[in-house]
Amino acid sequence: MRATPDPAHGAPHTFRPRTGLFACGLWVVLGVVWLVFAIKGGVGQFFTELPIVVFLSTVVWGTCGRPVVVVSEDEVLLKNVVRDVHIPWAALDGIATQYALALTTKDGKKYNAWAAPASGRFSAAKVSQEDLRALKWRESDGPLPSSATLRSDSGAAAAIVKLNWNRAKERLAATAAPGTSTTPDQTSAEIRWDVVTLAVLAVSGVASVIALVAG
Repeated sequence: MRATPDPAHGAPHTFRPRTGLFACGLWVVLGVVWLVFAIKGGVGQFFTELPIVVFLSTVVWGTCGRPVVVVSEDEVLLKNVVRDVHIPWAALDGIATQYALALTTKDGKKYNAWAAPASGRFSAAKVSQEDLRALKWRESDGPLPSSATLRSDSGAAAAIVKLNWNRAKERLAATAAPGTSTTPDQTSAEIRWDVVTLAVLAVSGVASVIALVAG
């Protein structure tokens, strides 16, 4: 989803590519059609194929529907296939877009955003003056990479992250007491695994194998 790099100040912004939503919608249609034909084949066939549909549906959801980038006043959240990466602004150290939106923390670790892949080389010709102005790109910075433009998922998400990161640093500098450091000690991200998705994948995967073997 292409996005403005300047969302409402202080409001959480969720970046989700349209291609992921389209893939999920298409799979819903295919899944329903699959189950309809399975029911017509009898109860046995239905319960044999049901866990397979559930497993594949979870895979599609995890890879296409779940991934988002959420930017809030306190942190940037990367929701990937089966885990969430919470990166407080104080821990963020760098932003890159070469292959996907990649955020580096002060402890040297890098986290990629599944929801914001970079565009291919063919999109380099689409770099426009609008991109240069919106991203405040200067001639001294060199050519603007296609992966950093607002027409790429990685570039649009990176612009939002960078803008809010700069605002966070300004707030920190404004509230810091004179003579104290404006850089908090926090240097790492917090990882949270999506237990529900992992459990559904495990149960439906085992059930699919059992059903196929028994069938």
